[in-house]
Amino acid sequence: MVQMSAMRVATTFTGILIACGGICACQTPAPGALEQLREGMNESEVVSIMGDPSSRYPAQLNKSGSIDIPARWQYGDNLSSIATSSMFQDQPPPSRVWVIYFDASARVSGWQKPEWAR
Repeated sequence: MVQMSAMRVATTFTGILIACGGICACQTPAPGALEQLREGMNESEVVSIMGDPSSRYPAQLNKSGSIDIPARWQYGDNLSSIATSSMFQDQPPPSRVWVIYFDASARVSGWQKPEWAR
């Protein structure tokens, strides 16, 4: 009976560690990756340099169909920044993430470092 309890504790602890790892695992670019970006790159070129983003947001269009807010990929998101960006897509991205902006033809139009890395 004592061994069963110890096994449950170990299993529960392992599950918690795995869950925390998944929640806290923020996709951040490798050092120097952002400096390799160039305007006009396509999405696959960005992925080859930066890796997969932690979140992607489509362009927000106005009533006339023009882009109000460009499409963007974010790196370094956590659950809070993902939730905030998803709920308030018309707001600028959080200042604590790396952001890559794309134009209407899915080409890089700009990027920004998180506030703490500027």
